[in-house]
Amino acid sequence: MFPGFPPEDWPFQTLKLGEYISYARRAAGIVKEQRCEFAAAVAQVLGNRSVTERERTMLIQKAQSIVYLGLETE
Repeated sequence: MFPGFPPEDWPFQTLKLGEYISYARRAAGIVKEQRCEFAAAVAQVLGNRSVTERERTMLIQKAQSIVYLGLETE
């Protein structure tokens, strides 16, 4: 990396950016297929993976945006 990265307001502590996007897409796919709650889909995708509460909230919000805006899940 380079000096100053990550910035002080970087939201990720346990996830990498690519993981965040991948998990959110998978959770959105589960919501579309199983018609379950977003939080349940994120929990299913994460399995036993430990993430911060902020990251979990961000995953739920990202999955919601994917579903509501009709973005691709793959």
